[in-house]
Amino acid sequence: MKGHWTDTEAITTAFPAAPGEKQPSNFAQQLIDGVQGTGEVTLALSPAPHVSWLFLAMIWPPMQGWPVLVPPGALTTEFATRAGPGGPPELPESRHESAGRSRVFFPVQVGDPNGRLDEIRFYLVNFQVLQLIDNVNRGERSDPLARMDLRADGWRVEIESLPNEEFGQVVHHLEEQRGYAITHTCRIWREGGKAAQNPFTFAEAESILEAVQLFFSFVRGGMVAVALPVGYRNGTSEFEQWSVTTVDPGRYPDPHRSRPYPGWDLWYDHPPFNRKAAAWLPPMFEQFAAKWWHPDSQFQKLWRKVFRELILTYTDAERMEQSTAIVPACTALETLGWAVLVKMEQWITEDRPPGGGRSEYESLTAADRLRLLLRWAGLSTEIPTSLSRIRQEAQGRDNWDGPQIATWARNRVVHPDRRDRLVDGIAAEAWLLAMWYAELTILKLLDYDGWFRDRLDNEKIKRVPWADESSVPE
Repeated sequence: MKGHWTDTEAITTAFPAAPGEKQPSNFAQQLIDGVQGTGEVTLALSPAPHVSWLFLAMIWPPMQGWPVLVPPGALTTEFATRAGPGGPPELPESRHESAGRSRVFFPVQVGDPNGRLDEIRFYLVNFQVLQLIDNVNRGERSDPLARMDLRADGWRVEIESLPNEEFGQVVHHLEEQRGYAITHTCRIWREGGKAAQNPFTFAEAESILEAVQLFFSFVRGGMVAVALPVGYRNGTSEFEQWSVTTVDPGRYPDPHRSRPYPGWDLWYDHPPFNRKAAAWLPPMFEQFAAKWWHPDSQFQKLWRKVFRELILTYTDAERMEQSTAIVPACTALETLGWAVLVKMEQWITEDRPPGGGRSEYESLTAADRLRLLLRWAGLSTEIPTSLSRIRQEAQGRDNWDGPQIATWARNRVVHPDRRDRLVDGIAAEAWLLAMWYAELTILKLLDYDGWFRDRLDNEKIKRVPWADESSVPE
């Protein structure tokens, strides 16, 4: 992405003062106005995704420590560029060109976020689990799998992956180098006739951008980034946001690590090229969106908070070491249990009695609440035979069930006790069980009735336990 501007005032307004910092003084603002130059914004993927910018301008000689180049982060302080004819009259105009590059540490908006747009284009980083085929014309029609369309609350999201050969190279790079790469190009617009007849603002579109990132992050089992959104009006770019959201690196099999381990076993049944995904991803996203844009504003606020916490902790549990990953896995279950049992189904209440005391929710142990959540999802509390170490541990503790052993293991990691240490393998198997609970209860929440990869049964591809066998597409 490249940009050219003749007035930095539009850029400086994008930087509100941080707590404890001052806005640029009037003198500094006067120096910034009128700067002319050329800028280039770059999405860099190494060593980790970030946005940087390069600015070239006719500059005044620096004085009293003022920097020649103003990096984005410095614009919240009393720094200014001394450049061009807008500089202080007591200094001679310099004919020397200044250039410098700075990393953007927070989103920078260039243009009016409330201006009317027809569409927004952006990139996905590290969504390597979904490959769409090349857009090959078949007669007068294009192959329907060349693109994927998602719809939600009047929005439409069009997704295209890189060409097949290039996509394969990207996946290989992510698996071998555990790095970062652009995997898909996307655009969003408002439905309802031609895009130009139903304009929107970037501020209005931020909710759909966040929804896309969170939903795809759950599908991947790791954070997927939304990068460099650009808004267009009548084919001309009118708004840019220099940003890339949080993203987890690519995954690769580690021969020095025994299975199971976080970051490789995913619920999603994928080879990268998966024709089934075109059938089940869009309706699954619609179910996600039904809660994200709930018609009741209070429930909408609730579900957005729940999804943010739920998916962040779920992806943390996939990324962390097996000895501690049980903690975010159980946190995800606790978040989902509260949302489902208290807010959605109202099986229990968090209201305290008039005379004081604990609420129904507080009176239940973490294991009790997890049992209720599994009952809601139609999942068994029995420990699978494949988890031999925690089965043996549970048998020695009055035949504990799955929720009891999972919450116990979580507590042992958070509050270690010399009398009750975890032995090798128990924390890893407890994490595996908790992740199985988490992903299936999330799929139940999204009304998914398709296929999944069962991490507790040698990665066999199965239908979800609650699926109606006659209605699940092949």
